Order: sequence, then C-alpha cells, then structure tokens
Amino acid sequence: MITHARDWTLGFQNASPPECPEPVRLEVEGTIPDEIRGTLYRQGPGQFDVYGDRQRHWFDGDGLATSISFDGDGVTYRSRFVATKGKQKEDAAKKRIMGVFGNRPAGGLLTRLLRREGKNVANTNLVPHREMLWAMYEGGRPYHLDADTLTTHGEESFGGILAPGAKISAHPHRDPRTGDLWNFGLKRGKDTILSIYRLSAEGHFEQTHDVVIPVSGMVHDFALSASKLIFVLNPVDVPMPPIKLMTGQACFADSLIYKPMKGTAVLLIDRETDEQEWHHADSFFTFHFANAWDEGDETVIDLCNYDDFSIMRALTEVLQGVARTPASSHLERLRVNRKGVIRERICETSMEFPRILEQGWASKRRRYYGASWADRVWVSVPMVYDLETGETELAPLPEHEFAGEPIPVPKAVGDIDDVWLLVTVLDVKAGRSELRVFDGNDLTAEPVARAHLPQRLPYMLHGNWSPASV
Repeated sequence: MITHARDWTLGFQNASPPECPEPVRLEVEGTIPDEIRGTLYRQGPGQFDVYGDRQRHWFDGDGLATSISFDGDGVTYRSRFVATKGKQKEDAAKKRIMGVFGNRPAGGLLTRLLRREGKNVANTNLVPHREMLWAMYEGGRPYHLDADTLTTHGEESFGGILAPGAKISAHPHRDPRTGDLWNFGLKRGKDTILSIYRLSAEGHFEQTHDVVIPVSGMVHDFALSASKLIFVLNPVDVPMPPIKLMTGQACFADSLIYKPMKGTAVLLIDRETDEQEWHHADSFFTFHFANAWDEGDETVIDLCNYDDFSIMRALTEVLQGVARTPASSHLERLRVNRKGVIRERICETSMEFPRILEQGWASKRRRYYGASWADRVWVSVPMVYDLETGETELAPLPEHEFAGEPIPVPKAVGDIDDVWLLVTVLDVKAGRSELRVFDGNDLTAEPVARAHLPQRLPYMLHGNWSPASV
C-alpha cells in the first residue's frame, strides 16, 4: 500500500472519510456569483484499496458520487459510493472478489473462472437528465441515483432496451438544438458492434444504429456535429476469442493490443440519411473530444490526442506510486472530407478533459477549457485555450495542489463562451480538498471564491452542472 502523504500519490488513496452521506454546509471565502444556482455533480474512483487489496489502475476504483449545491443561502456538499452489485458483494464478504478493468478476479485458477464477470464500478461520469441522475461507466449499464440524496436505486435498463450485461459509454452528448441525448456502446463477439442510442428530450429511449467496426478495444467518447455522429476508432484490439479474459485469467487492460499498423479510423454517420463515411489516418489514441462541427463540405473535429498507447501504461504506474512513462495529450484538429483526413496540432500546451458549455456543441466556439500536465507528472492545472488568438492561460496553482476537470457554468452576461469554472482541488500538503470558482475569462486571476470540503477526494474523473429549476 502506498503511504506517501505529501506528494501527488495522495490522489490515488481512498477518499477520507469514505463518504459524507448527510448534507454539509460549506464555509465560503470570497463571493459566489449570483448566477451560480444549481448543483455540480462530480464522479470518480473513491476507493482503490479494497479491504487491504490494492487495485492496479486508475479506472478501477469504486465510484464515489459527489454533489455541491448552490442556493441563495450558501453551498452544500454530500457524497456517497454508488452501491453497485459488485461493491455490495465485496462489502458483504469484506474482501476484494471481482475483476475490474486493470485487475483480474481475486483467487486461484478455478475461483477466477467462477468470478469471471467483471465489476461495473460506476465511476466515470455523473449525468443529470431531466429529473434523473446516472452514474456511468463504459463497462456496464448506468446506475440510477437520487439526484438529491445520491442514494442508489439500481441499474438502469431504459425500459428493457439495455439488457443485463449491456454496455454503454460514460460520455453521452446532448444535441443543443433538439435536447436529445445520444450515446453508444460496444458489443464484442465474432464481430464488434457499435450500437448507438438516443434518449429524446421527452424521455423516449431507442437504439438507432448497429455498425460493425474494425476494432474491438477502446472507444471511450464520440462527438456530434449538426448533421453527423462522429466516432474516432483507436487501433486497439482484444484477441478473439479472448480466452484468458473470458475465463478470468486476465483483466481487460492486460488484454488490450495496440496495433499502430492498422491506423486510426474515422466514422461519420449522417443523422438524416444514415449514410456512413469511413476514413483512415495514421495511428494515434484519443479519449476525449472537445467539439465538432460542419464547415462547408468538411467535418471539423477537435479532440485531445496521444501519439501512442503509452498512456495506459502510465495509468497503471501511478497506482504503484511511480511515474516512469511520460504520456500527455494535446489538442488537435481533424479536418475530414471526401479526400481523407488532415490532422494538425492546434495547441502546444498539453491538454486533457476538454470542456465547453453543452449549448455550444456542434458549432465553432472560441474557447476550450481543460486541464494540463504543465510541468507535472499528473494532469492537474486548469487551462483555457483561445482558438482565435492561439493563447493559453493556466490557473495559478502551487506545486502541492492538483485540480480536476473544470466544469463550465454560464455567466448571466455574455455568450456561451463566457463562463465560470468550478474546479475541485486536492492540496496534498494540507491533506484536504476544496472547491474553487474561477473566472473563465481570466484564468490567471485568483479564484473569486473557494470552500473547503469535508472530505479529501482522490483525483476524480468527470462531472456536469445541473442548473436550478426556475
């Protein structure tokens, strides 16, 4: 077990205390802007040591759902672990049992065979939709949570369309014109099927497309333009049939094979005609999209790319308390037309977790918000990149502070590129976490408000803003 208490490895320790299930009023330094009224939902791995057994990968920790609510009277915090089937089983046994993304099931050869079903850790994203809240993880179905108390109600099947064992990504995207929420999932077998889903603004859930794709490994995110669904398919496979994975003798992460010779595929699906366009580029690896839009006869895609697959090795090393493998992504642009794909880097500062306001999806924007490695071993410095000027701003963050993904909140005055940024920060020197509110128009300035949290949080993954109903 890692015991470093004053460096970056503290972000890969269990949350302390484990949960804050009852609401806690926070003391605020500075002034919360009046227009920030609603709830910030954040999700991430909150437990890496399961009854003394250490997980092996950042993606493996049990999901900890957090909410920070803003009203006219102040700011309230609470958190709960998602009560997944796997976590309940391990809590009852008081030991690690199940396999996860980067760790095979516990036990000997026969025991692992009997435990070969992987655990849905529900740790990647918290997605509000109307009155619903889902804890999402691409290794299984969403878990439905109470949007107020964060109590777990159970797995979401969307009226039986998602069968037990079905998988759906943790990165749904809402069409700002229609309010429809789009998502996808992979079905692996003799062929790998990309299944596409749409949840209408009225609440109707349907499966709209099934597409055979040439890779069976990781497709983490996608994008929307006004006319298209956009998938960038990393050249990552698992062996077929995946005997060791199917028998519990290997975990999914160890089964992944990077095949740069295959190149990276770009799939565009016309949302009206269902016509598919396939394009190919030299190999790279991506997790997250910043935005995409139609521009004449081209589709423009902005995303954070890695030159290769070394990031996956790096994400295993950090759970061991080391950072031997350098791996960082940069904001790049793909221009796709009938002639092919043109790839260019548009920002020289490293960047991950790119964000804009949801209302800005599918149209060209001025700014992207995200987090940078800067000169650190871990991606942890809030940043903004101005696409018009080419300038980058980094938040003032001492070496002992590590910030997560910045979540944009619209300002009352301005357009959809003018935002406040809500950021949770881990201070490894003080051993505590806090919320900070930055002005997205001047990220180099000190935060306009901050509040200490009653819980030390590990490095979290994703989150979303839910405005207060009028």
